[in-house]
Amino acid sequence: LALALALALALALALALALALALALALAAILALPVLSATINSQGPQPLRNLER
Repeated sequence: LALALALALALALALALALALALALALAAILALPVLSATINSQGPQPLRNLER
């Protein structure tokens, strides 16, 4: 019983760690996207921006 409990605890911990990592990655991507697009746009006009209109 103790082994099963320890295994379940380790599994839950790994799952929580993976979830936290995915959340942090998503947050970093959301935060980095506007900065990235701003740096790209500041370098000069692009045909891509003209296509959107």
